[in-house]
Amino acid sequence: AYLSKAEIPSRIPRSDFMKQMFRWAVQEYESAAGRENYGLPMEVKAEESEEGEVTAIVVDVKGVTTLRAQMDDEEVQVFDTVSKDKEGNAIPAHSMGKTVYEQGRYFVISRIDTPIEADRKPTVRAMLENFGGAVNAYYAFGSPFSTDET
Repeated sequence: AYLSKAEIPSRIPRSDFMKQMFRWAVQEYESAAGRENYGLPMEVKAEESEEGEVTAIVVDVKGVTTLRAQMDDEEVQVFDTVSKDKEGNAIPAHSMGKTVYEQGRYFVISRIDTPIEADRKPTVRAMLENFGGAVNAYYAFGSPFSTDET
């Protein structure tokens, strides 16, 4: 079961999204600000493909739990243009005329080890809410570091 799940539009490139979310997680959780904001030491690591692409973000919340954030396994068809059918209705298409898929409809966060103790759940909940805010910022502004003020 997932602790958090957010659908990522197909037009967002997964490789850039995961790389940016990893950079955000390091800054948010691993820095001195992370310990100050959440009261716990954390370590953030990236799992990478053979090509060097970030495939998962692992956040070790020391003494509490370990979280893994990644795209799910569902493949999503990607469109980059709109064409018309015989009746003139708009239909999504790919400019090269081929079918293109990206892996991952959802960005999911799960717990990969020990259950979270009741007194630590508010901390983990705040972490998940901030991760969700970073996903929304990436979608709205192209970067998880952006805010409405910037």
